[in-house]
Amino acid sequence: MIGPASIPADFPEPTELGAVSGVQPKLLVRQEAGRFVTGPEESEHRARYEICEDLARQLAQYTLRKGTSHPEWSRDELQAKVAAGVRAKAFGWGLSAGETDWVLRRVTVLTEGPTS
Repeated sequence: MIGPASIPADFPEPTELGAVSGVQPKLLVRQEAGRFVTGPEESEHRARYEICEDLARQLAQYTLRKGTSHPEWSRDELQAKVAAGVRAKAFGWGLSAGETDWVLRRVTVLTEGPTS
């Protein structure tokens, strides 16, 4: 579980919450303190971030294991293989395109190790 650290600025915000069928256009909103508000609540955005951060950490460990078991793969080849697998499964995992891109960038950062 991730502590109360802030959500990184590069983590994507959801652009749409859904759609409602019908003849006339509709806007999905919720009422908070007498006002109509669109977009996710802070708690919802934080939950999405925590899910993506956890996934990135798991994928980073997986990537490092794969790199050890396949030393013949270059770093770029390994990252491409992991990225292809993640992109193939992202929809089933409920990730948006922006979240998928963020997870893959985060995996790269986590697997590069400390820089000096």
